[in-house]
Amino acid sequence: VGKLCQLVANMSANALENAILFESLKKAQEYFEEMSIRDSLTKLYNHRHFYNRLNHEFSRAERYQAPLSMVFFDLDDFKSINDKYGHTDGDFVLKQVGHILKSVVRQSDVAVRYGGDEFVVLLPNTARQGAMGMAERILAAIRRHEFDCLPDAAVTASIGVATFDEKNLSAAKQLVELADGAM
Repeated sequence: VGKLCQLVANMSANALENAILFESLKKAQEYFEEMSIRDSLTKLYNHRHFYNRLNHEFSRAERYQAPLSMVFFDLDDFKSINDKYGHTDGDFVLKQVGHILKSVVRQSDVAVRYGGDEFVVLLPNTARQGAMGMAERILAAIRRHEFDCLPDAAVTASIGVATFDEKNLSAAKQLVELADGAM
């Protein structure tokens, strides 16, 4: 009986250990999957994930005849911030812009660091007027934010808006080109 109890206890311990290892592995996998779609500096979605979502949302908008808008912006004279204050402070500004975007966008929106000092917000089910409102909110939030690392400088942005509506575009890439051009 004693050996049977010991055997059952050992098997139970092994099963518990395997469950703990499995859970740890699962959490690590989820973490790495999330990191693969996020920009490491701003924690916004990255360029690659943006194009996956853009293609998905564009197909959905075409299928259901729903609007899809995009706000594309970059920080004005960002190179001069890096030159004057250094890249560490420039990175801090980019992180803060990421926080600003997260506070302004809706849960259904896709906020992205497109690259460098360029950012995109993909707005599913949003017509041009709604996208213009989002663009204004982003600009206002950036303008009123106090960047502690830039005591004598203001951060501003140039922004462009484009909307897919009523089949005016034939490819998702055109939405990016229009928003970039509008900027």
